[in-house]
Amino acid sequence: MSSHEFLVTNKESFKYQQLPFSSAIFAFLIGFFVFLSLCVAGKHGYVDEFLVFIAFVPFFSFWALMTAFGFSDVVISAEGVARKLYGWTWRSLKWSEIKLIRVLDAPVPTAQKTRTFIKLIPGQSNSKKKSRSIVIGKDIEMAGKLVTMLNTYIIKYKIPVENVIEGVSTKSDHL
Repeated sequence: MSSHEFLVTNKESFKYQQLPFSSAIFAFLIGFFVFLSLCVAGKHGYVDEFLVFIAFVPFFSFWALMTAFGFSDVVISAEGVARKLYGWTWRSLKWSEIKLIRVLDAPVPTAQKTRTFIKLIPGQSNSKKKSRSIVIGKDIEMAGKLVTMLNTYIIKYKIPVENVIEGVSTKSDHL
């Protein structure tokens, strides 16, 4: 079996180095402050203040959840690409549904650098569910193998690739 056939027939999971520490801190702080607020509100009768605090819990929970989704596993198989979080597939696209792959650099708000993203953009779907794009950061483990597998399917399904560098778009037939 050639290496090309091996890439096409196997499923491969790609993981990020680690979930950002900030997500774990937020989850801990939310739980701690809810517990602390319950203790203080019950003891001193600050029910109104507790309700105001509880209004902020969904905001911080949403931020932590979105960060976790951003660092979920990328699974590439002969069927398509999926994003999984602890075994739960929350986003997937079949290769036949992908109309364009866009590679772009985006600034990272928390750092003085840019991060390279690969965005899989679906075409029009006949199904009633709304199909959304899948974004993959290239700071994933085994990034070289990820790009090799994606290039294999790009060639097989003739998916166009668009590279956007400093706002200038160029077309390509591979990543």
